[in-house]
Amino acid sequence: MREDLLGYLLGALEPDEMERVERALRDSPALRAELDRLQASLRPLEEAEEIFEPPADLLSRTWDAIDRAEAARSESATGSGAAIGSGAEANDDPLASPAQSSSRAALSPAAVTPAGDGWRWVDFIATSLTGVLLAGLVLPGILRGRFESRREACQANLREAGVAVVHFATREPDRRMPQLSVEGPQAFSGMYAVELREAGLMPKLLPFWCPSLDVPSQWVGRPVPSEADVMSASPQRLGLLQKVAGGHYAYSLGVREQGRYAAPRFEGRADFAILADAPVETLDGWTTAHEGRGFNLLFEDGRVRFFATGTTTAFPDHPFLNHRGEIEAGVDANDATLAPSWRPPFLQSR
Repeated sequence: MREDLLGYLLGALEPDEMERVERALRDSPALRAELDRLQASLRPLEEAEEIFEPPADLLSRTWDAIDRAEAARSESATGSGAAIGSGAEANDDPLASPAQSSSRAALSPAAVTPAGDGWRWVDFIATSLTGVLLAGLVLPGILRGRFESRREACQANLREAGVAVVHFATREPDRRMPQLSVEGPQAFSGMYAVELREAGLMPKLLPFWCPSLDVPSQWVGRPVPSEADVMSASPQRLGLLQKVAGGHYAYSLGVREQGRYAAPRFEGRADFAILADAPVETLDGWTTAHEGRGFNLLFEDGRVRFFATGTTTAFPDHPFLNHRGEIEAGVDANDATLAPSWRPPFLQSR
């Protein structure tokens, strides 16, 4: 099961395997504790500020150093052999005492370290350099593979949710996406997921979580709430439901058409964003998922693209701000504004 947990953290499992692991985590405190330990052991790899790249000539330099060391050792062994021979002749001297003979043998290099036996310093250097070389070559590939795997799993989540949104819109007479309220318990972005569940379009009843982010243990296995859950929740529970309903994704806050608030109309536009990885709030402010490197964006025509952090200024339509620079509903029908699950469509929403 440990291998399954590792695959779960890396986002390398199939969807049915992910669900199986999530069910097991819900039922087993011991598995959740093991998951926390694995997350803690992997975190130093994620927090590394830079990936070590070995010099291009490290391998050739390593073998050159080994060859030089072996040549020096051979010369030393040749000199030692001569010394051993002269020592043997001295031992043939009938006047030499047994104590003198034993002392000469003890001082012989061959007696201390016979050729071919034991662990030599050359072996230690070669092994150490080989280890450094392998770590420099393999570790960057592991980190890149892990990052790519999580990013692709996140994109798959967006596509699944996007298909549900399109199906919802095509069922509506005017092809509108889910509608948010401007006040009351339903005035939050994650109501998108609730509406999709009510319409029977959620591919699974668990919220969409980005594999590159740690899921809070108290949210593991918590399902997307129903509309009845949202309407009957106490203020404290409502706040939790609004945070968890949409998972780690950002949904449309709606648009304004002719001065009236409305849900966006589905038109298959290539430049109109409808879903994204949600920005993440940290102690230092806001950052993106995927180790802060960027975010995935799903456009109305079904394309999913990954954008590096800092590229939002190049967007003709900022995905997380309306044309006034606010985290509010778009100012017109072509002004997409996406926000985390708990965000209301207007700052004055109650």
